[in-house]
Amino acid sequence: MNSSWTPLIWQIPIGLAVLSFLVFIHELGHFLVARRENVKVQAFAIGFGPRLIGIQIGETEYKICAIPFGGYVAMAGEDPKDAEGAKDPRAFDNVSIGARARIAAAGPLVNILFAFAAIWVAGMVGVREPVQDVLVIASVAPQGPAALAGIQSGDTLVSVDGQKMSRELAFLEHIALNKGKVVAVKVRRQAQELSLRMIPTTTPDPQIDLGWAGLLFGGKVMIQEVVPGGAAQAAGLKGGDTILSLGGIPLSVPEELPAKVNGSAGKSLRIVVARPGAKVELDLVPRWNDSEKRWMIGVRPAAVVPLAKRSYGPVASAKRSVEECWKSATAIFRFLGALLSGRLAAKNLAGPVGIVQMSGRAASEGWQMLVEFMAMISINLGILNFMPLVVTDGGRLAELAIEKVRGRRANRRFMEILTNVVMYAFLALALYVTFHDLGRVPMFLR
Repeated sequence: MNSSWTPLIWQIPIGLAVLSFLVFIHELGHFLVARRENVKVQAFAIGFGPRLIGIQIGETEYKICAIPFGGYVAMAGEDPKDAEGAKDPRAFDNVSIGARARIAAAGPLVNILFAFAAIWVAGMVGVREPVQDVLVIASVAPQGPAALAGIQSGDTLVSVDGQKMSRELAFLEHIALNKGKVVAVKVRRQAQELSLRMIPTTTPDPQIDLGWAGLLFGGKVMIQEVVPGGAAQAAGLKGGDTILSLGGIPLSVPEELPAKVNGSAGKSLRIVVARPGAKVELDLVPRWNDSEKRWMIGVRPAAVVPLAKRSYGPVASAKRSVEECWKSATAIFRFLGALLSGRLAAKNLAGPVGIVQMSGRAASEGWQMLVEFMAMISINLGILNFMPLVVTDGGRLAELAIEKVRGRRANRRFMEILTNVVMYAFLALALYVTFHDLGRVPMFLR
C-alpha cells in the first residue's frame, strides 16, 4: 500500500464521525424545538440519498443515509410539493411565525453553543499553552518573501501591519489574505527591533492560491545536542534543528520525544526538522540501549517555546471561550470578504471532503487540537447557517421576517423556483470545492 494513503485509513472514519456529530447536533436542535412546538416531524436523517439503516418510532423515521455529508429534519408541509402534508394542523406552515422562527434558529444556535461549551470545558480540564506568547522563526526559504525582506532564522516576530503577533494561525491568516501587498513586519533580533517590508507571494503548492511568506516558525522542541555515533547523527540530525514533527505528530514538550521514540519499538520514524534555510525530512531508526533498557536516538532535546498545562476556573474559561469563538466567527467574514473581492480564489475553500481530512489530521495532534478544530467548524456551520440565503436557516428567518411585515406568506411557487435556482448554484460550488478537496488528498495525487 502507498504509504501516503496510510493516514487516510483512520483519518476518514474520524473525519466522518466529526462531521456527522456536528450535523447531528445541528439537526437535533431543529428536531427538539419542532417537537416542543408540536410540529409533526416525519423524518430525522443524518446524510442524504438512499437510506442505509433506520427505524420508525411513532410518526418519525430516524435514519442514516448513504451520503454522509449533511442531514435534515423533514416536517409535515415543509416541502412545497407536499400538498397533503400542508393540510395537517401540525404542519410547519400552520404554526405561528414565532414558532417557525424558533425552529429555524435552533440548529445554528446549537452549533454556536457547542463551540462555546467545548472550548469552555477544555479550558477547565486543562490545555497546553505557550509559557511565552512568542513566535520564533526557525527557517526561512531561500529567495522567499521573508528572505527577500531580510528576515532571518532565529528572529522573533513582534508584529505585522501594526498587529501584535503571538499566534501562528493569526499570522498565517493575515499573510494568506494579503498576497501581493506590502506587509510591514517587525522582528526582534538580539534585543534589537527591526522594521521590515515584505510582499507575500503565491504559495508554492499549486492546489492552494493564498499568500505565502516563506518561513517556518520554531516548533516546541529543538535538538540541543547530538550524541556522536548515535542514530540521530547517522540520520543526519544536527544540533540546533527544530523538530516540526516525529512520525507525523508534532511534539509539544521535550519529554514527549523519548516516549515517542521508545514507543516505536525500533521501527523507522520520519522526522521533519527546520534548520536555517531549509525544511528537512529524514528517516530515523532508533537503537536499543541496554543500560537504559529502552529505544533511543541519541539526542538531548530542549524547549524552544515551553508549553505548560493550564487549567482555568469556570469564569476565566468562559471568557477564554468567548474570545476564541469570536476569533473564529469574525474570521469567516474576513475570508468571505476576500472571496467576494477576488483576493481569495474559490478553490481555497474546503468542503466536506476537506473537513473530513482536516479532522483526521487534527486528531493526530491530540484531543486539544481536535476539540478546537470541532469548535471552529461548528461555529462556522452556525454562522453560515444564520446568513440570509435562500437555502439556509437564515434565509428562512428572513422569509419569516418579511411575512411578519407584509402580513402574508411568500408565493409558494416563487419560493420553490428560487430555492431550486440557489440549490443548483450551491451544488455547482460544492462540486467545484470537492474537486479541489480531492486534489489535496494523497490517494488522488499522482
